[in-house]
Amino acid sequence: DARGFGPVQPLIDDPFVSAITINGPGGVISVTHDTYGTIFTSLRLSEEEIRVLLKKLINRSVQPVDIEKIPEVIQLRNGMKVHFSRQNNNSIPLILTIEKPESDNDSIIPETVLSSYHLYHEMIDVRVVASPPDRFFYQISLIPLNEREISAIEGSIEYIKKKSGLQKFHEGAFRISENDFSGFLKKNFPDIPDRRHHLLYTALTFRQDVVKWIRVILADPDVRKILCTHPGKPVMVWHKKTPGETETSIIPNRSDINRFATFLIKASGKEYDPSQNEIYMRFKTGERVSLTRIRDDKSHYYRIEIVKNGNRNTTTEKKKRVTVPKISQAVGSDQDERIDALLSRIFDRDQTKESSKSEGTPDEKVDDLVVEERFSRLISPLKKGLKGFSFPGKRRKERPSRDMAPVPDTLQVPSVMNIPAVDGDIAEEAYWLYQPHAYAVILQDKSKERSYRVIEPELTPRERIILEETHETLRDVLVYDKPVSRGDLFLEYGEVAKVVRTYDPKINDDRLSVIYYYLRRNLNGYGKIDPLMYDELLEDISCNGHSLPVYIHHRYYGSIPTSISFESEELNRFVLKLSQKADKQVSLTSPLLDASLPNGARAQITYSDVVSTKGSSFTIRKFRSDPMTPATLLAFGTYSNELLAFIWLALENRQSLIVVGGTASGKTSAMNAFSFFIPHNSKIVSLEDTREIQIPQKNWLPVQTRESNTFNDRGSVDLFDLLKASLRQRPEYIIVGEVRGSEAQTLFQAMNSGHTTLSTLHAGNIEEALNRLTNEPINVPPAMFGALNLMVIQTFHYRGGRMIRRCDAIHEIVLGEGDRVNWNTLYEYDPKNDSFKKVFKKSRTLQTIQYMHNWTDEEMRYQLDLRTSFLTKLRNQYSTDPEILIQMISELRRMA
Repeated sequence: DARGFGPVQPLIDDPFVSAITINGPGGVISVTHDTYGTIFTSLRLSEEEIRVLLKKLINRSVQPVDIEKIPEVIQLRNGMKVHFSRQNNNSIPLILTIEKPESDNDSIIPETVLSSYHLYHEMIDVRVVASPPDRFFYQISLIPLNEREISAIEGSIEYIKKKSGLQKFHEGAFRISENDFSGFLKKNFPDIPDRRHHLLYTALTFRQDVVKWIRVILADPDVRKILCTHPGKPVMVWHKKTPGETETSIIPNRSDINRFATFLIKASGKEYDPSQNEIYMRFKTGERVSLTRIRDDKSHYYRIEIVKNGNRNTTTEKKKRVTVPKISQAVGSDQDERIDALLSRIFDRDQTKESSKSEGTPDEKVDDLVVEERFSRLISPLKKGLKGFSFPGKRRKERPSRDMAPVPDTLQVPSVMNIPAVDGDIAEEAYWLYQPHAYAVILQDKSKERSYRVIEPELTPRERIILEETHETLRDVLVYDKPVSRGDLFLEYGEVAKVVRTYDPKINDDRLSVIYYYLRRNLNGYGKIDPLMYDELLEDISCNGHSLPVYIHHRYYGSIPTSISFESEELNRFVLKLSQKADKQVSLTSPLLDASLPNGARAQITYSDVVSTKGSSFTIRKFRSDPMTPATLLAFGTYSNELLAFIWLALENRQSLIVVGGTASGKTSAMNAFSFFIPHNSKIVSLEDTREIQIPQKNWLPVQTRESNTFNDRGSVDLFDLLKASLRQRPEYIIVGEVRGSEAQTLFQAMNSGHTTLSTLHAGNIEEALNRLTNEPINVPPAMFGALNLMVIQTFHYRGGRMIRRCDAIHEIVLGEGDRVNWNTLYEYDPKNDSFKKVFKKSRTLQTIQYMHNWTDEEMRYQLDLRTSFLTKLRNQYSTDPEILIQMISELRRMA
């Protein structure tokens, strides 16, 4: 009764019940059962019990809810939805349906708190949480109130209604000053301290007023961008603690969005023009605002996009270095007290919190926004600019504004609301790829199969002719503006405009921008698949032959076909272009090619039908632009705190390991995260075919192989050559991207000569891994396995219809009699509960580390517990910032 939902709590706990329907006071409660369908229960609720349940539901809503004006649907913080229909005279709903979130009948995956802080004079609570596999939420609410304070607010509402003569309370009915409110509390609720009056006044003013909540989000210094797409959809933010768009707990209706748009226009000092469909503003404090009027069957609403360039205090733009006070000895004799004492010095929030979080209230920050100048066009900073082609991670020089392709006035915002169904396919999601000329739509057909459609501007027959003529002209004589490096070329918009206008002098800027987009796409970009290269949610792009759809592997939807396909000759030309971009050559005599593209992606190409009966083919493997860290692995649930603590202790003490898994199982990403545990001053050499490893240490030398362009392979450098050369550089740690051939023998020679090594291997489990290593073509002698300490197995699993990556097991290698290679399983994954369990009593790895440091059993447990506790705090409090994380790990290593 205290923390649950009273008599219906057992029904909520039943994993086979998906919905609970309460048919008013005294009515029989029915449930929707996964096995038996809709069935009646033996439970009935009285009017008072329903009233208590209703209060619990409203208190746990993600949005403030007026009990006198209950909406049809409310969303609870635990993911449940509550549907209401009809009310009796006592404001009690006659039918109340609790809909539980979809589940695979396993335990609910816990959320991970990435950040938690307060805003608005410590009265607003903000929590940024991660929910596996890749979802993030920005939860904002008032700090908790007790029952007496809630009663005071309810009493003040009755006082306001009586004073104003209104029957209902809403944001427009608010007519009471803070002094009058404080006087009301002193008279009717004298037991409430004066220091809580301002908090209760805030709770009253924020009640049912979504606009105020959005203004608080706008004042949050950690929020970089705010997006309100359409009514009934959550406000989306881009937070510095999350890798991309983050769903908030604020869901505005049509009136809320339009009132917020009006507030922004008034704050800017502009005059409202009803005939203007596009409004762009730039404020003195750096915010850029875009308002797009969208009309539908009912009336109109605004799509609101706010991009924050920075805060008033420019010093907060710089990354703060974490300074942690040192301690010379442990505080207290108890082990738990000792751990808490150490961690409290590392996780001192006051030392890492930016000073901007205490600057002013939302009203102070927003009300004084003054227009600096007319902002003519807004280009989303999350997508590439329109004046040329640029790759992720590359900086480009600023260009004069005359060379920028203008954004068309009639900007069509991608939304599932305005995308018509085609052949029965329903739009499930839409988002920009290259704003404002290309966006992606995820479609779902009647059989629930998904597809990926790229929407680009349509060209008229005359524009197609102009495009072809201009393309031929520019292909022979390309006009570039002093390219900085390979892949950083710009096709000048001004020069292109001159050429286009020689064919059509009357073409307007909007259509010229579209033609420039296609020219840039075809000449500098990747042709038909160029929009796909901008989608940060794609992991792979592959074409298996001509006249077949190009397939993509989406981070959220898995492998799905696209609307793009190639004809035979067109595909041949395209793979030749890919090889040229990689500065490599593919031909009929050498039809296979592995290459790195200028943006860091990896490409595998087959040319013509020499080796493939379906003709040319290609596969492009894209990589994350942000490095994978231990905090990321914890946030996604790939590893637990205890598993990472064990790996941390092992790597810190020079134990070698190999990460084993199938294709795209996250082997290299996990190895990147493990590298954070290597002492930061250690000499590290990494060897790869294609650059994938990104590690934070400065004493790191990355090298990669090189293929020869001659017939006799003269000048080629393979992994075997790199490995031999690296051994002469006195490395402490050697990281090999992947072992697949004879270089594995040299790798094991390095292990046996005292070098700590990390590598990855393609295999499904430890048996397959050992078979690959001990047989052709690798042939590592079993006697050399004594230097290999650990094998970490990583695999795919599915939960809730989505693919997730999990560490399947951690094994330590043990040599038996006759050099027989055995293993001891230390940890393994429990798919039923989506958790990890310890299955060992003794570990040779831990015994080796204990012997190295001459630790007692108690000291050994302390070192593991210390790292586990550190990772637990890291999971709950910190983001994936590599600079802060590597310093915190180094500080803990010094203090431990």
